[in-house]
Amino acid sequence: MRKIISFLCIILMITGCKKKSVEQERMCARVDMDRVVSLFPSTPEEIDLLVETTKSHMQEVLTEIDIVSPQSRTYQNTVLLYEHAYLQFFTNLQVLSVLAVLGSNAQLQLSANLAVQDLKQYQMSNMVGNVALHEAFCEYLQYGKDPYHVSKPVRHFLNTMIQNGIQEGVALAVEQKTELADLQKISGQLSGQYYGNVLHDHRHILIADDQMTGVAESVLQTLHKDDQGNYLLPSDWSLFFTIMETCEVAETRKAYYLMFGQIGYPQNESILKALMENRHKIAQLYGFQNFAEYQMHDLMMKSAKKVEQFLWSFVKEIQLFVDRDYKKMLRTLPSSVIATPQGKIQPWDDAFVKSVYRKKYFQINDGEIAEYFPLDHVVPAMLDQFKKVFHVTFEKENGEGLWAPDLLVYGVRSLKNQAMIGYLVLDLYNRPGKNIADACHMIIIPAIRDDCSIACVGASVVAAQFTAPQADKPTLLEFSDVITLFHEIGHGLHAVFGATRFTMFSGTQVVQDFVETPSIMLEYWFDEPEMLIAISHNVHTGKPLSKPLIEKLVAAQKFGRAGRMLKQLYLSMLSFYLFKGCSEQDVPALIAKLHKKLFRHLVYEPDFHVETSFTHLAQQYAAAYYTYPLSSVIAADLFGHMKEHGLWNYETGMKYVADILSPGGSVAPQVMIKRFLGRHYSMNAYMALL
Repeated sequence: MRKIISFLCIILMITGCKKKSVEQERMCARVDMDRVVSLFPSTPEEIDLLVETTKSHMQEVLTEIDIVSPQSRTYQNTVLLYEHAYLQFFTNLQVLSVLAVLGSNAQLQLSANLAVQDLKQYQMSNMVGNVALHEAFCEYLQYGKDPYHVSKPVRHFLNTMIQNGIQEGVALAVEQKTELADLQKISGQLSGQYYGNVLHDHRHILIADDQMTGVAESVLQTLHKDDQGNYLLPSDWSLFFTIMETCEVAETRKAYYLMFGQIGYPQNESILKALMENRHKIAQLYGFQNFAEYQMHDLMMKSAKKVEQFLWSFVKEIQLFVDRDYKKMLRTLPSSVIATPQGKIQPWDDAFVKSVYRKKYFQINDGEIAEYFPLDHVVPAMLDQFKKVFHVTFEKENGEGLWAPDLLVYGVRSLKNQAMIGYLVLDLYNRPGKNIADACHMIIIPAIRDDCSIACVGASVVAAQFTAPQADKPTLLEFSDVITLFHEIGHGLHAVFGATRFTMFSGTQVVQDFVETPSIMLEYWFDEPEMLIAISHNVHTGKPLSKPLIEKLVAAQKFGRAGRMLKQLYLSMLSFYLFKGCSEQDVPALIAKLHKKLFRHLVYEPDFHVETSFTHLAQQYAAAYYTYPLSSVIAADLFGHMKEHGLWNYETGMKYVADILSPGGSVAPQVMIKRFLGRHYSMNAYMALL
């Protein structure tokens, strides 16, 4: 056995492992698709066993680390020991999370859900805020003498873990720790209640048949009717956007808009207040003035003051373009829309006005455009573009034995060194029990690097809810769906490329206000005619989009971009100011003030309670919803730089992978951005896209 291990080490050294002054202590396994499949339990009993062995192994490691004396701490008996255990814990948690959300077997899905809760509870009770583990890392940082102790990756890991421990309350007094634990428990309960109230709010309205003029017959056929023939409109966001954009009857739009404004109301009003107060107390326990300051001090923006400055400066810039667009639209309003004497329109008319203008002046018909994007062409065409940009190949793999049939599985192989760097699973079709609202990305196996700095194979899944093709009816994607799919596959590739020394920094595990940047960058490629030609393929003629149609499509996209961003800025400011203040602030007054200041062309509707249905307020984004506007700005700058040097240029693509994707969370975003651009980011590139 020793001879075999020695032989493997020699081979790896020959193929790129630099000689080190200490013995290699870890060689990660080369994962093939059979190994990925084997990670997924197939019975509830196997799930239970996986949970118990995962917890048992982590507990053994935590105990083993704890008994090492301070002066005897080494990389192997402290840092590496924990890293090995955490890699296993994280992977098993991700595998069960995928089963819980995407599993096609209801019993298995339920068991996986309970298992995920079990492991997360163990993590909170035994790993998060573990004083002994925190002290172990501090001791190694102080007393460590081995060569790894001074290396940048290990130092970054130690400093991050120590800082995380402080944020988790290890330095607090016993009474404060007890108070913190109680507050965190209450926070979790309040978040769950808020989200549950939105999720289970199944209100609806009834609309007469003759009041649905303009709505496509294909949409009407999906709706239920009562005994009098009235359509039942449920609280479904996809349907909401369709009605707002296409229904020609203003009263229908108004009634449906106001119904959506009542979701979560009034029950979430008091829950949000309690959550604001709870988080404010948590921040003050850590010595911060408010929760926004606490949340942002270790993100890319670092302080609430910088966030506030960024948001208002962005609003000032973007409003000029929004004014430009409304000036054009207000000249030719649809007959069912009447502007106020002040030149404003009602909020339930906004999407309709934009949709009508888009169709009239750009001649864009979403149904006709969808015929150019059959899913069975779009996926391989997308992968072909990724191949050119990132210099990888996608090799079809057999996904039999995974959580569901009809999965597309690809091995991602680097063209630079011909090494398999990861697996990408596409779970794209709707099916019973699939528990996602929108397209999303999930890590299965984190991509890491072994001690030879050779990337170990990771795996990710991109999931969506597209309708499966019929024998004579292919799955057609709307243009927005194509962009969303491109975005989510971008997350998957980020996860695969981001092979880091430590699991906690792998792939998309970057600071919260940078995580969307690489994927949003890919969205801007759809402003380029070459990309649209490459991706499109008419389902009837086989031809790509024509040049005139591409010009209209790009112009239509740019026309709505400023308005969409202003809404993101509004939500960002709402989340920011709710958690920058205290629970005593007047929430309706804050919302009215922000709305009136930002939306200069829309009437404010006080009965639309965005604060009771905006689930990001109760979940991890909280005060940091500004992530989306910030990521859009940075992404535009990165895209502009790539375009300037050639979007399909080999050196540019490789530099982007090396500087932005490969570091994962092991390097600060500011450093990555400056390496790639040669400067700090600015708003100029984003404004050029408007």
